Amino acid sequence: MSQADLLSPAGLGRFLAAQQFGFRSIRTHLDEGDRPLTGQLVDELIERLSSDLRRLDASDPGGATDGPGRRLSGLAVDYIVLGSGLGTAVLKKRWGRAADADVRAAGAYFSHPRPKEGWATLTADLQARSAEGREADRVTADAGRIFEFFEQGWIRSADIRSGAMPMSGENST
Repeated sequence: MSQADLLSPAGLGRFLAAQQFGFRSIRTHLDEGDRPLTGQLVDELIERLSSDLRRLDASDPGGATDGPGRRLSGLAVDYIVLGSGLGTAVLKKRWGRAADADVRAAGAYFSHPRPKEGWATLTADLQARSAEGREADRVTADAGRIFEFFEQGWIRSADIRSGAMPMSGENST
């Protein structure tokens, strides 16, 4: 997704739809007994992604990976959400070069502030923990699973370029 075309409405729409699918999937699999510090941020990002997709008049792929399934480690969620904020800051610079007015207007996701201190706090916390054992194995496995959510979102959003994806809630048959 780091190579996504963020300068055209179709390319940006695909990127945003993939992100939305990934974050919705995270929300679907949250563990109420192991809530991430970024739980509210996930909800805010989903809302901003939805807003940007509406502004682009882009298809909303809807849904998320099936739940409930195994619940996600709060640390794994924080690792991915806070880490993605670093990547988003880099992509925001590329998006900011867009000449298309519709693309520039769809900036709610890119303009949402991410907690800068969160990443440093999280990495310090992770370094203080054992790199081996059940907790470490769970965090690692769940982080990999979350990456798969975003990969699934990218694959599902491929048709957004042609406008072939049904809007959320529409029957595609």
